[in-house]
Amino acid sequence: MNVYRKVMEMLAAGDSGVLVTLIKVEGSSPRTPGTKMLVIDGVVAVGTIGGGGLEQEMLRLAMEVLTSGEAKLVTYAEDGVDGLACGGRVSVFLEPLVADYRLFVVGYGHVGRVLAGLADDCGWQVTVLDDRKQAGETEGRFLLLENYDDPFAGLGVGKRDFLIIAGHSHEVDLQALRAALATSAGFIGLLGSKKKKAAFFSTLTREGIDEQQLARVVTPVGLDIGARTPAEIAVSIMAQLIEYQRGV
Repeated sequence: MNVYRKVMEMLAAGDSGVLVTLIKVEGSSPRTPGTKMLVIDGVVAVGTIGGGGLEQEMLRLAMEVLTSGEAKLVTYAEDGVDGLACGGRVSVFLEPLVADYRLFVVGYGHVGRVLAGLADDCGWQVTVLDDRKQAGETEGRFLLLENYDDPFAGLGVGKRDFLIIAGHSHEVDLQALRAALATSAGFIGLLGSKKKKAAFFSTLTREGIDEQQLARVVTPVGLDIGARTPAEIAVSIMAQLIEYQRGV
């Protein structure tokens, strides 16, 4: 149960890992079939399949599995090359566990509305945040805010989450940007001009936010495709999110 609890915590935080499970054991082995361990960032987060050379090899393979995104079934025997110190043969299943990408759009204006639809069509989990009651009331993905002091509170924003700030005023966007920088979001995008960027960064610098934090903000957000209309701007943003997601 500790392994499953850790898996849920990991995914909720937007992290990824590999679940390693002993499938079959023949002969002597320190663990029984069904034994699991969770590997996060190349180290054992919880559980063990017996330690020793087998476990070290699974840590190596876990990184390969996480990179490829494909599960792997491997067998290790007692032949002295890939075997167990105590003798025996085991089959091990390595399963990548990757948190879903989530997109949080602050603002349900012309750009935010189209962007939410595009992201939804691309299979992303989308949540729109706005304080205007009339905006998107019929949308299941809409979250009505009382204010923008901390729009991401309780959402568990993590590394695989993308935040796009496209509110209905500069004041809203600045408040949302402050809150965004307090999260561990993997991508923070701010809609606006270079002039807006300079003004916001100047204000945030005076408030004590350092250059390393400000460097997390992508602004003006969106690929430079000459976009002019709200729909074109939304397309440019979605394209940039996909580019970032795929590591292009």
